[in-house]
Amino acid sequence: MNRFFAICLFAFSIHSGAVESRGTLDVYYLFNFNQPQVVTPPSSTSLGQPAGNNTYRIFDPYHDTLSLSLVELSLSKKLKRSEIVVDLGAGQTVEILSPRDEVSKHLLQGYINITPTFSEYLTIQVGKMYTHLGYEVVKASENWNYSRSVLFGYAIPFWHVGAAFRYVLKPDVLQAGLFIYNENAGLYETNRSKSVGLQLQGTAWDDARFTYNFLSGPEISSDGVTHVRTLHEGIWSQSITENWQAAVDVVFGQLSRARSNQRRNAQWLAWAAYLKWQKGAFYLSPRYEIYTDRSGATVETATTEKPALPQRIITSTLTAGWEIEEGLEWKFEARHDRSSARLFNAHDQETRPTQSTLSTALVVKF
Repeated sequence: MNRFFAICLFAFSIHSGAVESRGTLDVYYLFNFNQPQVVTPPSSTSLGQPAGNNTYRIFDPYHDTLSLSLVELSLSKKLKRSEIVVDLGAGQTVEILSPRDEVSKHLLQGYINITPTFSEYLTIQVGKMYTHLGYEVVKASENWNYSRSVLFGYAIPFWHVGAAFRYVLKPDVLQAGLFIYNENAGLYETNRSKSVGLQLQGTAWDDARFTYNFLSGPEISSDGVTHVRTLHEGIWSQSITENWQAAVDVVFGQLSRARSNQRRNAQWLAWAAYLKWQKGAFYLSPRYEIYTDRSGATVETATTEKPALPQRIITSTLTAGWEIEEGLEWKFEARHDRSSARLFNAHDQETRPTQSTLSTALVVKF
């Protein structure tokens, strides 16, 4: 993979006049008041990223550690009717996105966008791309809050390999999308049929935007059972005043023939509400979410050692952000997590029903 990075950087140096580049650097420190046990560092026989000690914290998993979350270099080149995009990355985020993918994990995205000659309203995207689902996104620099919600971490996938077809039905009003992926989340086709996604985006009234997302496809579990995972998502966002913005994200998921329920379907429902108040270079953003994993199909899934564990997770987050200068943002965040199960790690090797954290981060866009 180091050789791959070298080739990409060499190509960039040659064509720097024609290739646009931008980057991201994301560094954070988090303190968990449960003070969970320290992580086990990698050994010579296991060089993978160590498991996090902050429970259910996908992109900020480590307590009392100054962490490099992501360093990213994004390259793009525009042709006459197409654009090539390559996003290269390193850091904790890369391992979180692709824990079992040594082939393309440092390639966060790699795709080509094509606008065919017969229609200026149609865009075709082919390659590895972030999922079309979710109000939040992978990069912290593009979110109001620093930590990602449990919804983003567990209810939906992060990325896919496949093709996307987007068509503008009415400019600035309505757009539709069709997505064909190898599988719900992953690099390879491991089933006899593809996963299919749909999207409908529109503007309802002044500064109000709605999105409906759909994704469904087969997957094979570790016990060899073929399931069908189906997701429905509704997103609403609006600028309320000059200083206030709001958004709501709701996801309903279903897994057929779930292991925990034998031949019965497992279901999960998650919703998150967001607010943002901004004045100049400073903003405050509260977020509240409820994640109900009714059958334990997504968060505490079944293994050969233990059954799935249903639970209800509630998180409350308050993020303060300050743009120190153009491209450099400082974030400070307080968050409280609560679960109906006592599963949050603590220093005494016990588990607790709650988890409270304070974190600070520097996010640079260059």
